[in-house]
Parts: sequence; C-alpha cells; structure tokens
Amino acid sequence: MQVILTFFIMQFCLIYSFYQLGAADFHVILVGDALSTDIFQATKSDVEKIKNEVRIIAKSGNYKLKLTIFYDKKPIAADVLQAIKNLQPKANDLVLFYFSGHGYRTPLNGDDPWPNLDFPFEHKGICLKGIIELIKEKKAGLSIILADCCNWKIPQKVAPPILKSPPSFVTARQKRLNYRRLFCATSGVIAIASARAGKPSYCTIEGSFYTNSFLASLQAVVESNKNGVNWSAVFDGAYGQMKTVLDRYNLEQDTHLEQDAVVYTSF
Repeated sequence: MQVILTFFIMQFCLIYSFYQLGAADFHVILVGDALSTDIFQATKSDVEKIKNEVRIIAKSGNYKLKLTIFYDKKPIAADVLQAIKNLQPKANDLVLFYFSGHGYRTPLNGDDPWPNLDFPFEHKGICLKGIIELIKEKKAGLSIILADCCNWKIPQKVAPPILKSPPSFVTARQKRLNYRRLFCATSGVIAIASARAGKPSYCTIEGSFYTNSFLASLQAVVESNKNGVNWSAVFDGAYGQMKTVLDRYNLEQDTHLEQDAVVYTSF
C-alpha cells in the first residue's frame, strides 16, 4: 500500500510539474536601434534572430510567449522602461530583455561595469544597471538581460542624459498616500542648505548635485511600499546619492539641515 501510495504521489508531482511548466509565461522585450545608419542593418538582423530563437524556446518549454518588440518604430526610452515596469511575471515565468544598438559610458559610471543604452532618436540613455535591478525586483523564475552594444567612455558633455526611473511597484493609491504623509500630514519647518558654511556646492550642466539627489531620493521614498514613510528617509537617501556622485569626482560637499521643529501628525 505504501509503495502504491508513493507511486501515485510521484505521478501527481510529475504531472503537476508539467502543468506548472505549461502554465508559465515567457516575457520577452526586444529593443533594436533602427535609426543609426551605421548599425541598423545589424540590429535588424539581431532582433530577427532573437525573435526566432525565443519562439523556439517557448515551444520547447511549453511557455506562453508574450513578446514586445521596439524596433520598427523608433524606440523611445520611456516606453521601454514602462514595458519593463509593466512586467508581472509569476514565480515560474521566464523573462528576457535584449538590446542591440549603441552603448556608452561616462566618468559618472565610475567602476560600474554596465554600459548605458543609447536611444539616438530622442538623445536619451538608460543605464543597464537600472534595468537589471528593475527586472531583479520582479522575481521571475529566470531572468536574462542581454545588451549587445559598445561600452566605451565618452565625454560627459556630449553624453545623452540618462532617463531616471527608480523601480516602482507601489500602487497609485499608495503613492498618493506617501505624498500625503510627507506633505499633508507633517507640520513644522524644514530648512536645508546644500553646503555648510564656508564650503562650495557643486553642479554639472545636468543640474546641481544636491537638487538632483534630493529629487531622486524623494521619488524613491514616494514609490516605496514601506509603511510610515518620513522625511528622514528622504534626507538620508539624498545625502547618500549625492556622496556617490561626489566620490566619482573626488569632491567633498556636506549639507546643513534643520528639521527639529517637524512634527509628524497621525495619519
């Protein structure tokens, strides 16, 4: 009886595993530069080959293929990022992001090994590291990110601006609630100077280090699922991000912050 029961359990597990595999989705985002005359023929070939391969993979693995291609129309960086954000893979799904086009890095990349992806139609860039982190947060069964592009350094002044997009999985309602916690349910006075007395405050043509860092941190906090978001998290994040930028330039800058009078009301 025990042997028979074990046999049926094994059979059920085997059937269930195939069912699970059959129920899985294969999410694919393919991006190719169709604008640059020096490489568009190569990128077209790349995208076609990858497209054919993912169809074979989907059929072989009994996946339902969900394919998004950014090629025939000029790829827009924001649209690509939105497509990644919209991914909702299950734990047993497969995700593939593929890019074929121009890539670059600037002194701001520092020791980061990942390139920035170039979108020449709008003169924008996306850092590959950000895409990797965004897809990691999706927690698919297997995620593959492949960028076939250059990774050589170009001067910061001619580099396309990077499209900023911190990972966002918070609902619109939660985002509004977070904004309200910070701006509607807080009383008191907050005063910030980007540099301490007698010290300089730095910037580039892309803006002031502290302003950019403050806004990036604010967005990260607002787009967080954490309960009870507060201004301390915003300021801590802003300082951390600014210090990362300053370290790349071997500079020092410290802020002066006073928020002793802030009172967080119940909300």
